[in-house]
Amino acid sequence: PRQPLPYYVERQPTIAEIVAWALRSDLRRRVRSLIGPPGSGKSTTLHQLLAVPEHPEKLLIFPVLNLKTIRDGRELWVWLNDCNADLGLNFPLEAPGNWGASQVVSAAGTSAYNLCAHCGAKLILLPVDALEETAKTWQQDLEQFLLQVLRHPNVRIALTRRDENTIEEATLRWQDEDPPTLLNLLPPEEQIKSRLEN
Repeated sequence: PRQPLPYYVERQPTIAEIVAWALRSDLRRRVRSLIGPPGSGKSTTLHQLLAVPEHPEKLLIFPVLNLKTIRDGRELWVWLNDCNADLGLNFPLEAPGNWGASQVVSAAGTSAYNLCAHCGAKLILLPVDALEETAKTWQQDLEQFLLQVLRHPNVRIALTRRDENTIEEATLRWQDEDPPTLLNLLPPEEQIKSRLEN
């Protein structure tokens, strides 16, 4: 079950801004990067998205694809099956016939696309955390997976990364919002102090 974090610290962009972006029907670019140094709140922002008590009826937010813990095709497949169950979609997913990395990623991409199509007219937001923390070969497979999912016109991706050069796949880079969202925040204590003083 999705539980809100026990605190709230002002984020730029706000959760409402990210949700509003995902709900736009006229998006030319459907990837929004949140870029910042370690500790700037990128991961927390994604998790706060999941903790929004009531998403608009038109938006389905997938569980975070956390690349710190999902490090191969089998783990990606498990994540996708968990999404299917957690979101209550119960869509029959066809397991890969071959468990080699690229075959699993390809099967997961196709299944994720089909899962998105099963959602009907809803817009879908896929939060992806820590792209830069993956091995190079796994990152290439993941970028192909994200491209497969993005083939569905209702999919939007919120992606955290540390710098503007993390994405290697040219088509995925082209889908990224320009300019990306930069997170250079004051420490939480200073944010709270500033809000109390104003």
